[in-house]
Formats: sequence, structure tokens, C-alpha cells
Amino acid sequence: MTPRKLFISHSSKTRENVDLLRKICARLGEPGTGYAPLWDGSGNIEPGSDWYRRLDEWLAECHAAVILFSDAAHDSLWVQKEAAILSWRRELDARFTLVPVPLAKQTPDALEQGLFGALRIAKGQCLRDCETPEAIAQGILDTLATHYRRQCQTPFERLEHVLAEILEKHATTASLEDAWYSLEDHDRPLWRPGQGDRFAAALARYLLRDRLHAQAHLLRLLNRIRPLVAEAGAVELIKYLRSLWVDPGAAGLISSSGTRARIVALNALYPSEYTGVRYKERAWPLDDLRSAVPVQARWDPNELLADIIAGLRGPGGCSEAIIKKRLRRPEPPIVVLVPPQEDRASDLEMLEELRGEYPALLFVVGTGPRLPQWLPSRCVRLEPELEPDVEMNQHLAHDDLVRFLGDAYGRA
Repeated sequence: MTPRKLFISHSSKTRENVDLLRKICARLGEPGTGYAPLWDGSGNIEPGSDWYRRLDEWLAECHAAVILFSDAAHDSLWVQKEAAILSWRRELDARFTLVPVPLAKQTPDALEQGLFGALRIAKGQCLRDCETPEAIAQGILDTLATHYRRQCQTPFERLEHVLAEILEKHATTASLEDAWYSLEDHDRPLWRPGQGDRFAAALARYLLRDRLHAQAHLLRLLNRIRPLVAEAGAVELIKYLRSLWVDPGAAGLISSSGTRARIVALNALYPSEYTGVRYKERAWPLDDLRSAVPVQARWDPNELLADIIAGLRGPGGCSEAIIKKRLRRPEPPIVVLVPPQEDRASDLEMLEELRGEYPALLFVVGTGPRLPQWLPSRCVRLEPELEPDVEMNQHLAHDDLVRFLGDAYGRA
């Protein structure tokens, strides 16, 4: 049986941390444990590889994860980002096991504070009272065994499978093979599809290998497949890839905020028209149950609620009473996209009061190009901050795809 991938989040700032990490991972990776630990000293990153891309792949592909909370790890921005992504994975799939391990002076209570508290890192059982590397590793294995569930597809594997299925359904085998060999050598993954391997799977991996260029890669691929992918397939591919550029750590903060009735702040040029919707899609991939409702810049609670109800009513038109009843159910959350506002904390208090009555509401508040300093601590800052050039480039890439649909399929 193929070992399950086990991601180890940690800080390597001290020699003691590194020595402890090596001993723990050596035990976790012994034959018979059923796990392959993924960490930066495991030898799974080839010299010259893109470290950031490989790390993103590990966080997406792992079947379970451990966070080693040393003093240095507690203050590490890298560990904070990894914790946000891993807690997001757990919110998406209850079968995903995340094991927090407080080390040295750290305690489970410390994980209830600040960002780690917002992410509910200590939601699962923390490993306690283990001091030696052997005891820690055995405690991790025992915890994983207790929570073991049938190995299932990770979100990355599921998305890869969905993309391959769409290509197989809406394009011919010969056209996919031709498209594969038409790609430049540096654009293809290192492996080649051989006998028994599907070109659809290879092309799906190509589309997912670089999240910041996924839309550009899709446009290039759609333009090279002849005959054309059926229009329905092209539309589906765009839907699944258009939000991949959003940082998964920021997406994790949105999904965890949805369970804690919080307001989140997003620095963006187009939070209501484009970017906020992409963040919502990234927070809950392959899930159409969460709605995103853009509203006007209204700070009267009655007018704001009227905007939300109008956005949810749709063409069929549910009654206001039915929609309000829906808003009083906390799950699934309704994402409300609020355009940039003035720096008035009182406005956020009004949103909190509205959420108190309607717990389904999750406000994503635009802040303009940067996250301001005036935001209160109760408002979750979506970090890392979004760079304006990244947002604009992705907006343009999406427009290129929409224009391609119009030109290739005769859309008005």
C-alpha cells in the first residue's frame, strides 16, 4: 500500500529544533508506519526546484498533518501560513487529521489565543505530556491511528481528477495527445504519459502545477486542442481554475471565519466585482452551496439587509420571510462582499450587530489597495496581503478566457 503523505509544519530556527525534528521524522517514516513524512529536510525537494511551489503542493496533497509548536514556531510567519492552510483543509474535509504538538514551554492553552485561536488549531486533540522524540513520534502515530479513516482523495487529487474527466469527456484522445506534445518542453511536467497513462491526466497536472498561471495555461491549452473542447467543458474548466491564484492561506482564514461568525478584511481593487468572488470560490472549492452577494456601500442596517435579500432572491423570487429564515441558519455561510469603506470602526460594529441577528452572514469588507492599521483585532485580516499587480493580472487573464469563449464559440 502506498504510504500516506504526512506534512510536518515546524520551525528550524534552532539546532535543538532541527535535531528533534529529524528524530521525530525518522521514527514517523520507518517501514510499517504507513506514512511518508514531508518536511524540508526529507530529501523530497530536488536541488534547483521551486521551493514555494513544492511547499504548496505538499500542503495540498498531504493526507494528514502535524504542527510542532516550539517557541520559535509559535512566532513563525511560515508556520502561521501553514497552519491557516491546514486548518482550511480540515474545515473542508472532516476526514483530514491535523495533530497539534506543543513542545517545551508551549501548552494547548496557548493555541487558543491570537491567530491559532481564530483558526481553531486546538479543535482536535493536542498531543500532551510527551517529551522525548520517540514518545512524541509514537504519540503522533497513536493519534493518527485513532482518527484513521479510509484514505480518500485530497482536494488537490480531486480537482486533478475532475479536470481530467472534463478533458476526457469533451475532447478526443488524439486531440489531447497532440496538445500535450505541442507544449514547450519547459512547460510540461518532467514525466511523460506512457502506455496506460492518460493524456487527460497529464494535462490536468499541467494546469495545476502553477496556481498563479493556471488561467494563462488554460487559455494556451484550449487554443491548442483541435477540434475544440466542447463549450460546456471549456466553461467548466474555467470555473474550476479561475480562483486557483488566490493564496490558500488567505482562503483558509475565510473558511475558518465562517465558523466563528467573524468579519474579514480584504485589500483589493475590485473586491465586489471580481476578487471577492474568487476568494469565496477558493475558500470552498468544488462547492456551490455558498453564495457570494455583492452589496452597495450602505451603512444603514436596514438598507444593507435589503441589498442582501435582493441579491439572494434571484429570478424566481423567494419571499423576504423565507430568505430571513435562511439567514438565521449559520450553515452554509452567505458571503457578503462589501466595497471599500472609510476607516470607521463603528461601521464594523454595525455589521457585527447584523450578524448577531443573522448568523449566516460572513462579511468580506474591501479596504482598498492595502490593509489599514485601524482595523480592530476582532476583524480578521486576510493575509498575506494581495499585491495589486497580481490582482490586475488575474483579472486580465480571466477577461482573456471570457473573450476566447466569445471568439471560439460565437458567444455574444
